[in-house]
Amino acid sequence: RSIVYKEGQQCGECGVVRVARSKHCWECGRCVERFDHHCMWVNNDIGRDNMVIFVAFLSLKLFICAYGAHLTFSSIPSHACSYSEHLCAPHLSNFHIFTSIFTGTFSYIDPQTKQHTIARLARTQNTLNSFFHTPTGLATLTVLIGCILFSVLIALLLFSTLVGVLLNETAYESYKRAKLRAQGARNIYYTTIVGNIKDALCPCLRRGAKSSD
Repeated sequence: RSIVYKEGQQCGECGVVRVARSKHCWECGRCVERFDHHCMWVNNDIGRDNMVIFVAFLSLKLFICAYGAHLTFSSIPSHACSYSEHLCAPHLSNFHIFTSIFTGTFSYIDPQTKQHTIARLARTQNTLNSFFHTPTGLATLTVLIGCILFSVLIALLLFSTLVGVLLNETAYESYKRAKLRAQGARNIYYTTIVGNIKDALCPCLRRGAKSSD
């Protein structure tokens, strides 16, 4: 039960001799070496030959979404200035302006009393509705929320993928091992952190080392 797939077995669907850690993908109709999962976002199987590409793909997507959220968040002050001159102060941070738009209030240091003062935005009693009910404000809020949500989802997927790389265990092997935990299933492919990374992301190096031996 320690090995999910035994080497030398013939696939009952495509007839090929399956190597250890391979699995037949029903969506693609083929056996995949070191099968991890079928990704519906790229419409392809993630396995031995494209795991490093998949990790790079997720990293790039995470950077794009996070940078998009940063750009969208940074664009809010320029739009907010048209609603109140108090929000154009250079010392106000983007987060400060963003919360001011939601609450309809802003805080500042009174130049005469040198005290921290909280005041209501003068132009409207409901700055949130005024700003985010405009086409520009609604688009800004939609893009910002979308970028944040996608960043979180992609970060979670990337994290779980990297954990599998460090443990030298595919997502499907982890799923099967969890089901067979009561029968003493364990991950026998774990060697060292460096060895696991080589085996997961650079299998050609590990295979070449074995052939030279």
